[in-house]
Amino acid sequence: MERLEDFIEVYGYFALLFGTFVEGETILLLAGFMAWQGVLEMPLVITFATAGATAGDQLYFYLGRYRRDWLFKRFPAIRKKAERVYSWVERYPDLIIIASRFFYGFRIATPIVLGTSRVASWRYSIFNLIGAIIWAIAVSTAGYFLGDMLEKLIGDMHKIQHYLFLGILLIGCCIWLYHRVKLRREEENKS
Repeated sequence: MERLEDFIEVYGYFALLFGTFVEGETILLLAGFMAWQGVLEMPLVITFATAGATAGDQLYFYLGRYRRDWLFKRFPAIRKKAERVYSWVERYPDLIIIASRFFYGFRIATPIVLGTSRVASWRYSIFNLIGAIIWAIAVSTAGYFLGDMLEKLIGDMHKIQHYLFLGILLIGCCIWLYHRVKLRREEENKS
């Protein structure tokens, strides 16, 4: 594989599936950008992102349902966020399920906490899928239009596309690392 595009064409959808299973905003933005370039197909980007996000949040939900005590003990930050999420769930249960992946900083904690609540599994599954579809369309479309906007500002994107791709990936990794370090420091301060 001589070009980055060749690599992305072969492994891009599987990387997208895995990335959205774990968390995924950065990789989904990149996939939308790659769809704008014609390397990936937008309907497949949305499908794989929806599948990964749905499966990941279902896993977190069931971890909350069946491993609540262990999770709260191991990750005190989740317990801290639980009270806020419980108050939201009491007022707007379906809306919280749909919108949970848009709450930065609560992306993984919310499905776990929802698993510890009285929300029925079937209800969570339905609204989780709806939320994943909305999220996949919104974020991938943002990546698509980012490519369009950058081309209008910069001109020929093919000259810098590798640098842009790596830059977006680097920024996403830095944001992820920052939040991991911040979470670890909060946990250490509570110990």
